[in-house]
Amino acid sequence: MTSDLPGNLGRVLQTAGVLLLWAAVLLRARPAARHPGQRGLWLAVACAAAALTLHLEAVSAYAAALTGSPRAVGLVKNQAGIVSAGAILHFAVHTTGSRRRTGAVLATTAAVMAALLALAGLGSPHAPGHGPYPTLACPRCAAYWLLLVTVHVAACALCARVCWRYGRSGPHRSVNLGLTLLGWGSASAGLYWLAHYYLMAVEGRPGGVLRLVLSVHAVLCAAVLMVPTALQLRRAAGHARTVWRIWPLWRDLVEAVPHVALGGTRCRPLTLLRPQLPWRQLAYRKVIEVRDALLVLSHYTDPAVSRAARAHVARWGIPAERADAHVTACVLRGARAARLAGADPDPAAEVLAADREACGLAAETAVLLRLTEAYLSPCARAFDPAGTSGTGPAGDAGRTGSAGAPPTPHKNVRNPYGPRRKARNGVSASAMMPPMDDSTLRRKYPHHEWHAVNEGDSGAFVYQLTGGPEPQPELYAKIAPRAPENSAFDLSGEADRLEWLHRHGIPVPRVVERGADDTAAWLVTEAVPGVAAAEEWPEHQRFAVVEAMAELARALHELPVEDCPFDRRLDAAVAEARRNVAEGLVDLDDLQEERAGWTGDQLLAELDRTRPEKEDLVVCHGDLCPNNVLLDPGTCRVTGVIDVGRLGVADRHADIALAARELEIDEDPWFGPAYAERFLERYGAHRVDKEKLAFYQLLDEFF
Repeated sequence: MTSDLPGNLGRVLQTAGVLLLWAAVLLRARPAARHPGQRGLWLAVACAAAALTLHLEAVSAYAAALTGSPRAVGLVKNQAGIVSAGAILHFAVHTTGSRRRTGAVLATTAAVMAALLALAGLGSPHAPGHGPYPTLACPRCAAYWLLLVTVHVAACALCARVCWRYGRSGPHRSVNLGLTLLGWGSASAGLYWLAHYYLMAVEGRPGGVLRLVLSVHAVLCAAVLMVPTALQLRRAAGHARTVWRIWPLWRDLVEAVPHVALGGTRCRPLTLLRPQLPWRQLAYRKVIEVRDALLVLSHYTDPAVSRAARAHVARWGIPAERADAHVTACVLRGARAARLAGADPDPAAEVLAADREACGLAAETAVLLRLTEAYLSPCARAFDPAGTSGTGPAGDAGRTGSAGAPPTPHKNVRNPYGPRRKARNGVSASAMMPPMDDSTLRRKYPHHEWHAVNEGDSGAFVYQLTGGPEPQPELYAKIAPRAPENSAFDLSGEADRLEWLHRHGIPVPRVVERGADDTAAWLVTEAVPGVAAAEEWPEHQRFAVVEAMAELARALHELPVEDCPFDRRLDAAVAEARRNVAEGLVDLDDLQEERAGWTGDQLLAELDRTRPEKEDLVVCHGDLCPNNVLLDPGTCRVTGVIDVGRLGVADRHADIALAARELEIDEDPWFGPAYAERFLERYGAHRVDKEKLAFYQLLDEFF
């Protein structure tokens, strides 16, 4: 038994490797079916799993007993190996951009398979109970095995070379890692087949060592397939850490400003053990809720407290690079205490922020994590806002220092008119906006209560205005730069679109006022009733919700194109996409899974490659996602259409591609592929072009 230990160990490891490979294939089957860019790799690895399964002795023996033809089983096993080698090489060549050579790979694979069948038909000898075995004793059998082994060795060597070459120099981290692993997997398979030259000379069969090599090949192939999942888990772990670290600050601020919390408050461990949202969205929500709380608490700050805080931080000897965060933390504690004590807000007070320069979700998160660290520090805990004084590390009484107003924040905001929906990319365009001054518009509505709204994808600061001297409809105010770099902030253009849609009978928010001063533009509208289609509707209403969205799309697309003055044709949209790439407005860290790690230039190259030759022009909403459609909760009839800043003449697929994608993605577990299919059927499946759907989903990555 001891002498057979290597063989038994090799069999166990080979079986374990094949089981691991099948687990990866099954786990990644659904994402591969949904994302065309992953199907090639999945098919290649699935072929490898099938071929390696047939190489298991137990499987071969069972198949031989079942069919009564060991020779046929051996031939099928070798044919499957050729298919696997060809599929992996085809994927490697295709991924590295040599698409013209993929046809040659397929043709060569077919030719080799035909040649092997022809040689097998000449009567290659086989041992009783086995398929063809490697031997040079018979010329016909030698030709069969020499061709089989040589093709495998050549294919593995070529695949390893291609993968390693591009894996070192490619621009995508995930793709580079996958290619590198695939290169090593091909190298291990090449080593296995290279050993067959020796086996042919001695008429032997693979032993325990070669089975171990096959198990390594299986594990590496599984790892290649699991790279996207591993990166997703890594990102999820990062977002989970963010939620855990920012939670103490979030808890204290929500206690003082409860209305900024978009969901219920839960204890810290329960938030992590049973998250109610995907991790990225949960972290994003915490960030914007803290930002909103900062904005509200800004109206409870006192210049004297700010001066005392700065002197207190200086007395504690906090390094300069962390001083601003500690000052803000001290002022924040004072503002929180003032609000909890029932103090009256001061609309003219300076607003709180941790960093004026933060742009994007990652930068926002880093800033607030620094603020959380400062907020929990002994320095901030020792600050006494009630007496506008604090104690230093040695217990000294605080002294008033020079005034140092904290910088103005910029906010992430969401849907200004309807219930919350989560961001597709996790961060709204407003994350890239400079700070805005809303004082001009506040003076126009001095008797209203202003509530920060962090909903929607409008890309502007959004406030809910309630109250006023006389009963009047609830209002919403959007504020954006007067001359925005990003067209998503063009409030004048959005107002024009709202008025145009209203004239054509589409239910939209009524424009109350539009205007601008030297730095900012604003748009004030009435609220519209209804519940967003993106909300978790009762199961018996969900198909009705989807059908209402489809009917809305058809109604929009039947509006007169010749009467629409807004242009969103591809010439205009692609030009804007190029500008967004050039100006760094595309969030490359949060692309769709199949394009994870792409650069802006690669996105543009793919956009040019897949651009349709013709456009089926209609009037499009431009961002027809479930959160931008409001419905009556009883009848499921459309009551309002919002966020119309991208409305214009465009191909109908600009709307239906985004609607179908949002209905299909896993982030809305109450919807799914069946609802996306129902939307397309209700809209008119005969009008849908699958290639255009993919193109316009790619185009949306730029906005």
